[in-house]
Amino acid sequence: MKKLILFSICAGVIFFSGCDEAFNPKTEHDEEYLLTCLISCDQNYQTATITHTFDVDGYDPSIYDEDISIGGADIMLWYEDTVYVFKDSTLNDEDVTENNYKHFYYLENFNPEHNRVLELEATMPNGRKLHSTTITPSLLKTAINAWRGDQLVPPSYNDEIADEFVFYVEIAGDFLNSLYLPRFFFKYKKNENGVVNHYLKEVPLEYIEKENEYSPIYPTATNQIKTRFNMNAIDRAMQEISEGDPNKDNYTVYGAFVYVWVLDQNLSAYYGALQMKSDGFTVRVDVPEFSNVDNGFGIFGSYFEKLFDIRVLAYYPQSFGYRFESPEN
Repeated sequence: MKKLILFSICAGVIFFSGCDEAFNPKTEHDEEYLLTCLISCDQNYQTATITHTFDVDGYDPSIYDEDISIGGADIMLWYEDTVYVFKDSTLNDEDVTENNYKHFYYLENFNPEHNRVLELEATMPNGRKLHSTTITPSLLKTAINAWRGDQLVPPSYNDEIADEFVFYVEIAGDFLNSLYLPRFFFKYKKNENGVVNHYLKEVPLEYIEKENEYSPIYPTATNQIKTRFNMNAIDRAMQEISEGDPNKDNYTVYGAFVYVWVLDQNLSAYYGALQMKSDGFTVRVDVPEFSNVDNGFGIFGSYFEKLFDIRVLAYYPQSFGYRFESPEN
C-alpha cells in the first residue's frame, strides 16, 4: 500500500512541469488525462492511476480539494501472447473532501521477466484512449551485485576512518539503456511513550551548507558503478535521527542497507529529465516535462529492486548516544 500511495501521487502534476516565463496558467483550460503505471518486476501486484487536469479561481492550485482521479476506465496490458485487465478500485484519502476517496487500478498475479515488451492502453469513460509501450530492464536481477567496496559503517582504511563510504556494484551483462539508482538508509527504532516504532533515515551523498542551513544532495539515476557517500554526510544523517530530542537513549540503530532501483529506458529518461532528489517517484514542478503516453500525459515504465545489507559497527551509533542492536538478534 505504501508503494501504491507513492505511485498514485505522481500523476497529478506532470502536465504542469514544463512551465516557462511565457506560460500563462490562466489560458483556456482543456481537460487532459495523466496516466501513471510503474510495473515492478519484483512484485505480483501492479497498480495504475489516471487523473485529469483542473482549473481553479485564481492562481493557487492547492485550494482545489475535489477528487481528480478517474474511475470507470478500462486499462489493458499486453504481455507476450496474453492480455491482462486492470481492476478498478478506490483508496481512502483524507485530503479529498468529495467522497473521501481516490480511484486507482490494480492487477494481480502479474510479474514480467526482464527485457520484455509491455504495451498499455487505457480507455477513458468518454472513449478517449491513452497508449504507451515500454521494455522491462534488460538486466537480470541476478546480474547486479555489490561484490566490492565498503561493507561496513564507518568505513576504514589502515585502521583509520575513511572520508567516504564507497558503494560499488558489479554488473554482469549489457546494461544497455537502463540506469540504476542507489539509496542508503539507516534502520532505527524509537521508544515513544512505551510504543516502539520503526523508521528509516536516508543518507545523502553530501550536505551543502548555506547560512547555517544544510541541504542534502541525494544520488540520481546513473550508469556509473561507483557511488560515494561523504563521511560527514553520514555523521550528519546519524545526528538528524534524534535532532532536537535530548533523550538519545530512546533511539536504537539496528542496521543499514543500500537499496538499488534498476530502471528501464523510460524511467531512465524520466529521471534524466528531472534530475530530481532521491525521494521516490515524486514529480517536481520546476523541471522539464517528460511523458511517454500517447494522446495524453504521464509515465509508463518498469523497474526492479535489490537490497544490500551494510554492517554497522556498534560503537558508531553509540557515540551519538543511541542504543545499538545487532540485526542478528
